[in-house]
Amino acid sequence: MGMIYVRIVPKDGDDARRLDEMNLDLHRRGTERQARDRFLVPGILSSEQVDEVKEAGFEVQVIRDVSEVPRLRAERYLRQIGSIRWQRLRRWRR
Repeated sequence: MGMIYVRIVPKDGDDARRLDEMNLDLHRRGTERQARDRFLVPGILSSEQVDEVKEAGFEVQVIRDVSEVPRLRAERYLRQIGSIRWQRLRRWRR
């Protein structure tokens, strides 16, 4: 599958520190606090790393395959360009 965008849910602060020691590509600045001791830690992991984190007892929420991101961005860009061209065409026809 390649690289996967995930959210990891440590059970408490000790688990969050243990997760930090696993040497993963985590986005620490993007960490969301859900409750006093509940966090969502985003990251980009390989499928092997996802299995490793699950085996360590963490809940892993798979968001999407990172290889899809360029295609999704291109589609959004093309929709925006199409909308701009349509607006210009409408103005020209008036």
